[in-house]
This record gives sequence, C-alpha cells and structure tokens, in this order.
Amino acid sequence: MGTLIQSTVAAASLVLPDGIIVAAMVVINALGGLINPLTGELYATHGGFDVPLLYRQPDAEPDTVRSLTNTTLGVIATNVRLSKPQATKVAELAHDGLARAIRPIHAMLDGDSIFAVSIVTDAVVPANTTGAKLADMVGHAGADSIVLAVMDAARETQGVDDWPSVTDAQQAIRDGLR
Repeated sequence: MGTLIQSTVAAASLVLPDGIIVAAMVVINALGGLINPLTGELYATHGGFDVPLLYRQPDAEPDTVRSLTNTTLGVIATNVRLSKPQATKVAELAHDGLARAIRPIHAMLDGDSIFAVSIVTDAVVPANTTGAKLADMVGHAGADSIVLAVMDAARETQGVDDWPSVTDAQQAIRDGLR
C-alpha cells in the first residue's frame, strides 16, 4: 500500500506562549504510507493539508499475521500540569497528526496509539489558559508535533532489502514521472 518504515523513532517539539513545551516522540511501523504515490511528496508536507486523498483497494488481502505487527506509537509530553481527562483529550487530539501524515491510518490491522504525559517538575502555569482551553491548545500542538516527528522519521530512515526508504520511494516516483 505504501512505503514501510521499519520501526523508526523520531521526535519533534514546539514551544508555545508562556513557556509551554509540547514534544512528540513516535515509533513508526505503519500499515499506511508516508508519501503520496502520485506526487512523491510526503503527506505531512505543509502539515498534511492540501494533499489529495487517494482511495484504492489494496492489491491483495493483507497477510493477517504480518499486518498485526503494524503500529505507530506516540507520546506527547508537556511541561504543564494536566489532569487525567485533559491528558486523555491531548492524546486523542494528537491522533489528528497521524491522520495528516500517514495514509491510511487507524486501519483494522493497525495498532496505532498515542499517550500523553505531563512532566510536572517545575510545571509551567499558563496565565489565561486553563481547563478545556489548555487541553485543546496542548492537544493541537501535539498533533502538529506528531506531524513534524513523522516527517523527521521519513527523512532519516534508511531502506532495507525489499523495503525502500521514503527517500528511495520518492526518487522512484520522480523517475517514473519524467
């Protein structure tokens, strides 16, 4: 279906107003692809927007045993104190980053999960942002951090036998478009 990345670990972070830090770390072994097969461009380019969605049937039924090994795991860490419901919402919102960077994502045979943690040592207390507003802000920044981390993984991964890297796949697509 797409280019596989063999268990690549990558990270990215954003610094928000009031000294809030939102960092993402991802481990990618997705069932879906990271590049648009028509353009050779990463889906995550420009935050995953303005990229046509491609819908097609897989070439064959996936090998269930092999497909069950596909997953993308992520952690969002922040330096603000989050309640359990806020952390749950941050993790939920951060999944939007996966959807902007990997297509398809959250398939039946994927095991995609994102966790949120709050590093409370010297926690930042934002001035006018609390409750739902804080969880939304951190969660949306978490989604953007996930997109950046996936792009980092795509750029840094080396291909292995029979599994091209994203860079290799992009070159093959460009060669085919010439």
